[in-house]
Amino acid sequence: MTTRLSPDETGSTMIEIVVVIGLTGLAVSMLLGSLATAVRTSSVHRISAIQSTLVSNAAEMVADSSTPYVTCASVTSYVDALPAGPQSDTTLSIVSVQHWDGNAQAAFTSSCSDDRGIQLLRVRASSQNGTVVEELEFTKRRSSS
Repeated sequence: MTTRLSPDETGSTMIEIVVVIGLTGLAVSMLLGSLATAVRTSSVHRISAIQSTLVSNAAEMVADSSTPYVTCASVTSYVDALPAGPQSDTTLSIVSVQHWDGNAQAAFTSSCSDDRGIQLLRVRASSQNGTVVEELEFTKRRSSS
């Protein structure tokens, strides 16, 4: 003899429960993946913002008139003018110095046969793991005094 259950006493089948648990697990794993991506992106953006500030400060300090102009400068000529600070995970360096050739079209060359008083410098800040690199080009002029 079989007893019939009333509609309010019927339960879920095992398949339905497994499907719901699987879908819930999938949704949670997607949320955790999105959270991990957001944290990583935030970290890269923070490092990029710090490096951008460091590069700008370095360019201002080297281009400033208080830093003497070096005739036929090389990448090591202005190293002492680079700012020192809490940059333990960032390397700050001058990667190129080019000299104006006197041409009206402002062509810069790596060689310095006749220094015309304008240099194009490139400063780079790079993270230790190399994931973030910021560069800035600027000019250094010989003072007219």
